[in-house]
Amino acid sequence: MDQDTQSIQGLVNQLQNLDANQMSQLGDLSERTATSMYASLFGWGIFAALVNMWISWVIAIISIISLWFIFVKANKPGWAAIIPFYNIWVMLEMIGKPWWWLLLLFIPLVNIVVAILMCRELARVFGQGVAFTVGLVLLSFVFMPILAFGQYKYEKPQVK
Repeated sequence: MDQDTQSIQGLVNQLQNLDANQMSQLGDLSERTATSMYASLFGWGIFAALVNMWISWVIAIISIISLWFIFVKANKPGWAAIIPFYNIWVMLEMIGKPWWWLLLLFIPLVNIVVAILMCRELARVFGQGVAFTVGLVLLSFVFMPILAFGQYKYEKPQVK
């Protein structure tokens, strides 16, 4: 501990003995170091954003293709998967729910419950249970392709 104190004291003495020109050079060095550090962090931030964008695009494409094949399995038009809102309408027809459930998806917090119920009904019409529903809710980008490309058969829901 005594040696550390002496090292720090020696550094302080050296800093006190610097002239104005040396202090200016030291300030320039610290400024350049900070600037390069911020530039490096900015570069890594851009890189992370681009990686995130590409991953999002891949997940979106996988989801659209999966939904297309799920619609085809249910004898619905596959192209409906790429039309916003209409794809939800077709999904509601597929799982046997009324059209006005689409409106419920615009109500905060209610939309979460309705989306979970829709996942449950989707799993049910393909003969799957609660565990598959949990997978659809939490890892839909994994379980939708399993549903789309697996050997699961669509069974029209019973009208109550």
